[in-house]
Amino acid sequence: MTGLLTSSLHRLKAGEPLQESGFFVFGDISVCQMGEFKLQYNLFELRGLRSQEPHVVFLTTLSGGIINITNTKSYPGLESSTFLSRSFSDQGVRLRLRKETRTPNAKKRSIDEVNEGEDDQDPNYRG
Repeated sequence: MTGLLTSSLHRLKAGEPLQESGFFVFGDISVCQMGEFKLQYNLFELRGLRSQEPHVVFLTTLSGGIINITNTKSYPGLESSTFLSRSFSDQGVRLRLRKETRTPNAKKRSIDEVNEGEDDQDPNYRG
């Protein structure tokens, strides 16, 4: 795995009705091998930060559901970001958001197509 593999607690509002809860957000994790994986989360608490002997205490271990990592050719593409992701981003959590679904074979626009699009949309454009 690559990316930021640790997270601090974020106090965020979520749910209906909105309630403040604690979330551990992992917004930048990648898996480098194909296969089925299950993530394990270890929870620690920092204690005695204001004392002369701060220390870390292990609290518990949790396991997530199985995730399936496929190869690039069979990857279905990125979906648009969820409402929860957008809500967390609006509350200050740094996440990469997608506005729309993107497939791996989607055609990329050339700079000429971008300029043509601007010309069509703006009557004052003088490209």
